[in-house]
Order: sequence, then C-alpha cells, then structure tokens
Amino acid sequence: MTILEVGRLMKEYESQQIPQGTTKGKGSKDGNSQLNHDGIKDIAKTIRKDAILADELYSCAGHDMKLLAALIDDPESYTLDEIEERSNQLYPTDIGDVFCQRVMAKSPHAVHFVNKWMDSKDASHRSFAYRTLDELAKKNVTLANGFFRAHLSHIAREIKNEPPLVQHAMASASESICKRCPDVRQSCQEVMHGIRRFAE
Repeated sequence: MTILEVGRLMKEYESQQIPQGTTKGKGSKDGNSQLNHDGIKDIAKTIRKDAILADELYSCAGHDMKLLAALIDDPESYTLDEIEERSNQLYPTDIGDVFCQRVMAKSPHAVHFVNKWMDSKDASHRSFAYRTLDELAKKNVTLANGFFRAHLSHIAREIKNEPPLVQHAMASASESICKRCPDVRQSCQEVMHGIRRFAE
C-alpha cells in the first residue's frame, strides 16, 4: 500500500463515520484526515504490520499519518541505531506513547533503551523510557520482577527532580510495577504514596 492509498482509505473511512458522529470533524484545509484514535486503529488493522510504509508515514506532516505509522510499525525491523534515530523524530504525545507501547516495548532492544534513556539529558527520552517500562511491566512475562523493583526504587528517588512530563510517565510505570510485583506490595504502596505527591 502507498501513502496515496492510505490517504484515500482515511478519507473514505472518515466520510463513512461522519454521519455517526465518530470523527473529529469534516477534514482540515491542509488535506489531513480528522479521524479519532479508534478510527485510525481500525484502519491499522486492515493494513497490518508494514515497516516500509510506516517509515514513509512517519515523514508525513499529518498527525494521523504519524499515529498510523506507530500502529503498523514492526518492532522486529529495527536496529539499535534505527530506534535511536526514530526516537529523535518523535515527541511525548499520543504518537510517542503508541510508539513506546507498540514498538519499543516489543523490540528486542527494549531493556537497552529503558536503561539508556532513563539517564538521558532530554526529558522526552526519559519519558519514553518510563512509558516503555510501563508497557513491559504490563505485558512482558520473561523479565524478572527484580528488574522492575530496581526501577521502582530509582523512580522513588528521582521523581521529585523531574518535570511533570516525566513524573506522569514515572507514576504510570510505578503503578504497573506494583500490580506486577505483589510480593512487595507494602513497599509499593509506600512508594506510590510518595510518587502521587509529585505527580498530581
């Protein structure tokens, strides 16, 4: 599928959904579609994984195209350098969140970048680290609980020094870690109590 075909598919989907009141509107003047998040997910299901198309969509100006790119991207297709390059093109919006959930957390390089980005000087990358950690805590069954508990302790120490963008990502990751590690529930509750003071 080409970018032009994707654009037509979005327009067709948009025109079908407008009568039901499920789109954002009737389109924008610059030609970008105005689908809601669920609409883009529906389109992604018809395309499935396509790393080549995703790469082209990331380069588009439209928000919906970039979001679709993250939804159809293939986490297995990235090298370490390619993930680093892609992360530099993204921002901590819903596109960045989906990239962390659908690509980073499923990539064989996920742990490498969680550990690396936590020490980044860039707040966006630190937020990506914790968004990825959040998803790993929810769905990765191969990582030991000790990995998550160590990061929980790190969050408890550092959250007070972070900007709100990173604090919210830390709080979300912490909640998922606490649910994953019931053997440390008491200490989790203490950590979460302290975290909420900074992340609210």
